[in-house]
Amino acid sequence: VLAFMRSLHLRTAPNVTAWTDTLEDVLGNMGYKLPKRDNLRRRFHRAFHWYRVLIMRCDSFWQDVIEGHRSSSSSEQDVTEGHHSSSSSEQDVIEETSSPSTSEQPSRYLRQRCELCFGGKDWRTAERHSPDVIACIDACFTQKRSATHHKDQGRDPENPTETLFLREDDVKAVEHVVDAKRGSKGTRRPTNTGTTEEDSKEPGMRVPKSALESCHESFKAADDKREKASMRFFTDTGLMALLCRHDRVL
Repeated sequence: VLAFMRSLHLRTAPNVTAWTDTLEDVLGNMGYKLPKRDNLRRRFHRAFHWYRVLIMRCDSFWQDVIEGHRSSSSSEQDVTEGHHSSSSSEQDVIEETSSPSTSEQPSRYLRQRCELCFGGKDWRTAERHSPDVIACIDACFTQKRSATHHKDQGRDPENPTETLFLREDDVKAVEHVVDAKRGSKGTRRPTNTGTTEEDSKEPGMRVPKSALESCHESFKAADDKREKASMRFFTDTGLMALLCRHDRVL
């Protein structure tokens, strides 16, 4: 039944409540009354949740086994080829060792996200003008990340789907590097100075720079108030995502 529901949710919108209510109604018409209301829904939802977690864990385990076997097989093949080529010249050995390694190929994670972009052995060998990664910024702050309701399980509780969010520790580490590269925060140009330079118009714009700065400051102030009001239910707003050219989230 759990496997059937998992396949069904790949073809229709997930709705455990409608399915369990229908099953409970059918069982009630057959004379099988459940002791409590919504008892079947809660139990089935928990079972289905952890069933999907189990499927995800099994897939990850076997992928690690396959990757480990593939890495060991490639290293053994390199050693065997080195023994066979011992009688060759020094130039041949140099050419063999300078061949592209597997580290130059996309990772397993990227291959799973989009096989068209990162799959195969000819990655980046053909000349193409399309980008590998597209950065998307939610400038309107419409995309949010739900806050966890299980404080004892940390920021990211057990999820039946693979998360696409970066770890907070990695984000903080990169943030420190960026702040160090930027230098002191006190070197920013003051706003609203009232000089004639601020009121000058940029090429192609019909409004002065002071009006643009005022609009920018008001947007930041409004967003700060909005963030304080929504932090109870959301941890991050104004998300940023990396997509490939086939619109797959990386």
